[in-house]
Amino acid sequence: MLDDRQYRAQHACSKPNRGGSNSVTTRACPELMQPGRSMLGSEQERWLQAGLAQSPARWNILAQQTLMAQSSQVPVLRPGDERVWTDGWDGYPMARQQLLDTLQASRARNPLVLSGDVHTFYATELSRNAMRAASRSNPVLATEFCGTSVTSSSRPQARTAEYVAMNPHIKYGRSDKRGYMLLAITPEKTTVLFQGLDNVRDSASNVATLASFTVRDGKAGLQQG
Repeated sequence: MLDDRQYRAQHACSKPNRGGSNSVTTRACPELMQPGRSMLGSEQERWLQAGLAQSPARWNILAQQTLMAQSSQVPVLRPGDERVWTDGWDGYPMARQQLLDTLQASRARNPLVLSGDVHTFYATELSRNAMRAASRSNPVLATEFCGTSVTSSSRPQARTAEYVAMNPHIKYGRSDKRGYMLLAITPEKTTVLFQGLDNVRDSASNVATLASFTVRDGKAGLQQG
């Protein structure tokens, strides 16, 4: 279980006379790319690196607070065009790169990232270069599942569909339903169900599976259904 709130660097490119997060383009905010900007803090980074390097587990699950996958809010025609929210991992791209490098170097088996915070279901594939297709030189290093909020609202689904279309490593996004995730983990595979409530104002509301995904032992990446 990671803590990406207490030990991270301050938000990059905050608005004048106002702290907190912001949406910025990476070209207009060079502070984003400063290598010393940590999301976890150096002590936690060392702890994670040692744990992954020594892990005997078949499934290595990193639970943490917010979406790890890059999520540009606009189409990306060239590097620097990305418009990102600085409160999530997009606000700490070098720290995210370091974490992915640590995962790759550790050879820890079957890494899964469990996320939240953004009030949206997401299923993503994490690689070193998000905007390039997965390949031998740019392999999928981990699979990420992000759970939505249970009751708090989110953006319209049409906008989330645009995010998915603009970020090809995000394979699924659903923001018009509230709910939670269920994971069934066996030696051979992990199955993830995105569970959506019909009506959050009704304690007897029906719950239905919106989407299901499978990650198989030894093969990073998503299989839907």
